[in-house]
Amino acid sequence: MGSWGIVYYQALFILIQQLVVFPIIPLIMTSAYVFDGPLMYVMAAIGIMGSQALGFMLARFALQPQIQKMYGQDEMFKKISAAVKKDGFKIAMLA
Repeated sequence: MGSWGIVYYQALFILIQQLVVFPIIPLIMTSAYVFDGPLMYVMAAIGIMGSQALGFMLARFALQPQIQKMYGQDEMFKKISAAVKKDGFKIAMLA
């Protein structure tokens, strides 16, 4: 598929990893089978980072109103939310 194969692979890697609960090992092994040499490491790394970035964006922007609606009245959720607003970096590093 030429250079479009790289784009298709990344799109499938990210979508499969985020939309379907699927182990990541077969996707990484697929990159070793499809791409040669150092490109396979780069493709796997970009796929993993892209999947993590999409997951963060979904959690931060798309799904936050639903979570607020579901757990907004819970006292523990309020405490955690206030702590994240105050010291978000520390909590992210601890997590």
